[in-house]
Amino acid sequence: MRKETGIFLIVFMSFLLSGVPLPALDTFELDGGLFFIGSTDPDSAPSPILPAVGVTFPIQRKLWIFNLEYSFLLTGTYYQYANDRASPAEPEHRDYAVACILADIRGAYTFLKRESFSLGTDVGLSAFLRIAIPLFSDAVQDFGSTMSYFYVFRFLYPETGIFGTYGILENMDLKLSLRVSWPLYLLWSPADPPFPEGLLVSGLISVIWQLPPKESQTKS
Repeated sequence: MRKETGIFLIVFMSFLLSGVPLPALDTFELDGGLFFIGSTDPDSAPSPILPAVGVTFPIQRKLWIFNLEYSFLLTGTYYQYANDRASPAEPEHRDYAVACILADIRGAYTFLKRESFSLGTDVGLSAFLRIAIPLFSDAVQDFGSTMSYFYVFRFLYPETGIFGTYGILENMDLKLSLRVSWPLYLLWSPADPPFPEGLLVSGLISVIWQLPPKESQTKS
């Protein structure tokens, strides 16, 4: 899956960076780390832990005590369709190469702030978007059922997280974050495997650039 994941990452990052008006932003955040997908289906592969990359952008407004931001995190793995459900698969049992995009919008609250260090928490809503590419002719027959399984009540997640930032340069911060997207759909999907099926956990190391003020950019 490494080759497919590399292609997904290059295309994804190129698409995002080509369409973002960077002069309109105060900060730009590049994220990288590990992404866990919970799977308790006895016929699936073990819960995959995958490399992931992404970007985070601030929303230029504030909601009460929260700073608003949105992000995209990309990874990829193999899936199979068996027993009327789609689940992560070992390479020898794969039906699909699946690009996984976690899109989030959240409010971040900083509860401890020092001159060069801060701690905070965030809460929001994430959408787990999966794009399946059939690898074999047999998989094409189940493509519609696979996509239905991904998107019928199973792609929206409430999200919580914690983060810490440390100033490493005058215009650059290092950020460590842990985010958890909770599979609320299990409450009304008793046929699905039990928790932590569907649990999404991302552990990220990010670099945040403080971009020059708009006035300075205009003059230059």
